[in-house]
Amino acid sequence: MKANRNFYFFCLALAVLLFVPNLLQKGMFVDGVWYAAISKNLAHGIGTFWQPVFTRTMFPGFYEHPPLVFGLQSLFFCALGDGIYVEKLYALVVIVLTLLLIHVLWKQIFREQKSLQAYSYLPMLLLWIVHDTTYLYYTNNLLECTQGVFVLLSVIALLNGVQSPSKVRYLYLGSAGMLLFAAFLSKGFIGLYPLIAIGLYAITHKELTFRKTCLYTLVVAGSFFLVAALLYGLNEAARFHLKEYLDSQVWAALQGNRQENMQSHRYNILIKLMESSLLPLTLTLVVSLIGFYKYQVRDWFHYKAHILFFLLLLLFGVLPMMVSKKQASYYLLTVTPYLSVMLALVIVQNKSVLDRLEQSKWFPKVVLVLAVGAVSYSLMNIHAYNRRDRTVLQDMEQMEGHLTENSTIGCVSHSWEIGMYGYFMRYYGVSLDTAAPYQHALLVHDRRLPYDSVHFIPLGLGSQQYELCRARQGR
Repeated sequence: MKANRNFYFFCLALAVLLFVPNLLQKGMFVDGVWYAAISKNLAHGIGTFWQPVFTRTMFPGFYEHPPLVFGLQSLFFCALGDGIYVEKLYALVVIVLTLLLIHVLWKQIFREQKSLQAYSYLPMLLLWIVHDTTYLYYTNNLLECTQGVFVLLSVIALLNGVQSPSKVRYLYLGSAGMLLFAAFLSKGFIGLYPLIAIGLYAITHKELTFRKTCLYTLVVAGSFFLVAALLYGLNEAARFHLKEYLDSQVWAALQGNRQENMQSHRYNILIKLMESSLLPLTLTLVVSLIGFYKYQVRDWFHYKAHILFFLLLLLFGVLPMMVSKKQASYYLLTVTPYLSVMLALVIVQNKSVLDRLEQSKWFPKVVLVLAVGAVSYSLMNIHAYNRRDRTVLQDMEQMEGHLTENSTIGCVSHSWEIGMYGYFMRYYGVSLDTAAPYQHALLVHDRRLPYDSVHFIPLGLGSQQYELCRARQGR
């Protein structure tokens, strides 16, 4: 790291620029707000681990996803209170853990080539953070981000198991299976592709016999299914939750009955992978071409066994998603670390280009300018509003003194404005009722829509779009 100090500072400054402003803003993606609300409820004793609660009126039993992330995030609410940055801090911890695990994975690849370990900034601080899905989604509290941590841990354990002496080998392999079960409990089946990683390693590295490949895979899969069977067989609440999740989410998606994120064709996820990877791919190509023409580097695939292994791991993480037309770019979050490592293995063969840049007189000045700009832009975003949700957040702040925690109020708004449910529950513990909005003492309504002005009177809070009204006396 000391040898590449300027590059590490450059990449850290880039990470601050891409992550910190969003972490300091108020608001996040709808899904992230919902998950934060569920986690906060769990911390307050509203719902249980196997029966999470979103609101009283929408998902009083939330079985759309397995519950592990809600349980983990609820610990942050228990320790830190209900401040608006709790879920942001959780997201930051997940980002840091992912970066550190990519660093560990890189060191493991070059465990016998210490000099190349110093280039871990390539996959962890350059190629990974500039991937579209990384800087767009990791600050927004999505479940796939936590799932990616467990998947990375399992891959590291798998490689340790294959490469370690026999005394500890099976401990690593068994723990890899358990970590994959934790990945499943974070966001379901999309994180289970490392179950085939031993076979991929045997194909690419030619170091394992067929017998050992089958045995090691059996240990990994066996530990996964043993934990799953024990939990499913002995815990009735877990059995009920997982059955509801499979019925409402997995089978429904496979049958095309889930409408969100439905695509016109099954190949859409491959297109999203290529589109979101354009910048890392371009950086890899540029560095490789400079190395080819200026430094006569002719072997781009010197580490071809590792490159092929991570390419296959990436593909086996993506291709199963084509079973369903329900696809979204953030489903790729668990595979982007392996794309970054694969591309870094190509770039590191052109380290002469990187070393020359590191030694240039102007590069430290670029690093300083980027660092100052990143910190300044971050400070400007403290308590700023997310552009997409600025109006609803500002209007809600006007209503704060009139809302009672653990209450339900009526709501008249467009059906697609489901983010409001999350914000009202996350910040004020208030459930919104759109089915019978006029049965409550308070009503929030979108000014663009008509409402029952005969029986409800506005409170006149000076809001922009969402108005709070109370029921007239004697209605």
